[in-house]
Amino acid sequence: MSSADVTGAPAAAESGDGQRDLANRRQSRPAMGRRRLSLGLLVAVTAIGATLALAHVLGANGWSWADRVMVLLFALNTPWVALGFWNAVIGVALSHLLRDPLSAVVPIARPGAAEAPVTTRTAIVMPVYDEAPARVFRHLRTVVETLDATGEAGAFEIFLLSDTRDPAIAKEEAARFAAWRAGDRRPERLHYRRRCDNTGHKVGNIRDFCDRWGEQFDHMVVLDADSVMCGDRIVELTRLMQANPRLGILQTLPVGLPTFSPFARIFQYGMRHGLRAYTLGSAWWQGAEGPYWGHNAIIRLEPFQRHCGLPRLPGNPPFGGDILSHDLVEAVLMHRAGYEVRVLPQEGGSFEETPPTLPDFLRRDLRWCQGNLQHIRLLPLSGLRPLGRLQLLLGVLMYLAAPLWLGFMLLGFGQILADPSPQ
Repeated sequence: MSSADVTGAPAAAESGDGQRDLANRRQSRPAMGRRRLSLGLLVAVTAIGATLALAHVLGANGWSWADRVMVLLFALNTPWVALGFWNAVIGVALSHLLRDPLSAVVPIARPGAAEAPVTTRTAIVMPVYDEAPARVFRHLRTVVETLDATGEAGAFEIFLLSDTRDPAIAKEEAARFAAWRAGDRRPERLHYRRRCDNTGHKVGNIRDFCDRWGEQFDHMVVLDADSVMCGDRIVELTRLMQANPRLGILQTLPVGLPTFSPFARIFQYGMRHGLRAYTLGSAWWQGAEGPYWGHNAIIRLEPFQRHCGLPRLPGNPPFGGDILSHDLVEAVLMHRAGYEVRVLPQEGGSFEETPPTLPDFLRRDLRWCQGNLQHIRLLPLSGLRPLGRLQLLLGVLMYLAAPLWLGFMLLGFGQILADPSPQ
């Protein structure tokens, strides 16, 4: 089988620097195995030690059925907590101990100081569904204006992909787009398409774009209605995709857009201080089998179209039907096809809005909860890599953890109420 069969890139791409880069990555596989083994041992020792300590405390005066259930619930939850802890510790250590932690966790070829010209075609796509048109066009126009400032805007086209059902919103979308196109110096790069139905929701919307226009482009940058990217970051991602033909998805690290909402500002504060370390640590051991978060990322279209089609789950919602948390599934399918999925744990030029209130946050989280729990049915999918299955399982545990902790605490409180006297 030729290298073009394996990577989707011509064999010539593996000559010179590309060949050396590929050799370096092959040499790093044992190192990546050691990293994952080290993390696994740290998580296992931490989880087992914490569980044994709890068992020692609860069993000091004999065992009740509630004690046994509490230890079981704690044991099921502790690996998830230990993994998050060690992710953060590793990330903080890398950021303080290494001169260039980014190169240590994302060892991909980078264009030289002269900045390689953009020679590929990239579509910037934003799927929307009954979103506020003023916000949508503010974000898209920011993307285009900053892209024009880079001098490379000729390699990009913009697609607003509407699934809007509300006639008033659809009318405003069309009017605003027509006015934008009429005043733009290159109107042929701006495209608006509204589907007659929203089959498949966001996944179906992206799939429809791929079927209609995918063959005209090498890459697509996916934005949500509440996200925005600066032109220089988009150009940088495109150059990285050109220099690394094995890259299937390259995900950025978005930060929260400015807001007056107290809830959003508190949430963003925690994310800014925690997500960088957590993402750096996870990139250290996940390597080329990283996650995709569904937006603010660049995707190589040919393998995405060929390998990342999503099955419709049998049965009815909440666990059947369309896959809601599609992004992680698309990432593990890209891994399965032999392409790299990497995260750049680096802030700058990539932004997203934060839900302004706790009810808004909970509504979003409930959607994610339903989507992640669907992944239970994808664990037996054939051909997935072990790390891909682990990522799907971790996505499930993210939402099973809360009821497990709730059960643990209720049992503890129940025992205190049943026998409040000190032992």
